Amino acid sequence: MGSPAPIGTLVLLLLFGAIALVAVVDLRYRRIPNALVGAIAVVGGAHSVFVGGPRGALASFLGLGTGISLLALPFAWRMLGGGDVKLLGAIGVWLGVAGVLRVAWLGAVAGGVLAVVYLLRLKSAQRAHVMRNLPAIARHGGPLLAAPEHLDAAHGIPYGVALSAAAVWVLLFPGGFR
Repeated sequence: MGSPAPIGTLVLLLLFGAIALVAVVDLRYRRIPNALVGAIAVVGGAHSVFVGGPRGALASFLGLGTGISLLALPFAWRMLGGGDVKLLGAIGVWLGVAGVLRVAWLGAVAGGVLAVVYLLRLKSAQRAHVMRNLPAIARHGGPLLAAPEHLDAAHGIPYGVALSAAAVWVLLFPGGFR
């Protein structure tokens, strides 16, 4: 089952605007507002029902569940915040299962690049502290750091930015490159 429903140009531009707003807010405040993610999901669900009928609604629902499921374990391990989980679910409403899987994969790659950029921006003492923590993270299966919601705007990786970039990419190139 593919995308829940075809997306028209105006709707696509509005969706890009909402996704861009998520990225900006996450970058600045390291938070993703529930109201914004909820609006993305609700409008996506309504769009799928209106354009795709029951099949579109089912595809949206499955995309939502898949998106949330993909990040549930990292959230439980306190590796990312709840807003990231809800954002991937909301993206799944628009893109369905196959699309949200692509977004999750591309988002992981983009998030890794973002993490390296943030690591390189740290002072050498802070970078050394991170490097000392890596074996402990590997040993204990999760970070020994503050949960994402307890980090200030200067720390932590804004993973919503990576997910947003991946979502825009998948929306622009739904079939990938051939």
